[in-house]
Amino acid sequence: MDFCFYLRFRLLEIKLLIEQAANSEIARKAEIEKKLDYISRRLEQLKVIAQLPDATVPTDDLIDRATDVRSASLKYIAAQIRHESQYFGLAGTYLLLESN
Repeated sequence: MDFCFYLRFRLLEIKLLIEQAANSEIARKAEIEKKLDYISRRLEQLKVIAQLPDATVPTDDLIDRATDVRSASLKYIAAQIRHESQYFGLAGTYLLLESN
């Protein structure tokens, strides 16, 4: 009977860990959506540039500048996203908590 209680207790702990992980993923999703919205608004502002009259800037320079903007925005996203991974996923989190 004690073993059944122990198993129920462990299953309850695992369920709690899964719920915590899901809640953190939901919060992270909202954070990422907010940042992507900000970047899309900035890119909308770049559409104004397309409506400007022709400039004397060579096409190659414009392409280089556009790829610089793209890579800078991807680096910004990568730097802002929190990377909270554990070895072996949720099981690794559980094992980490067990070792403490």
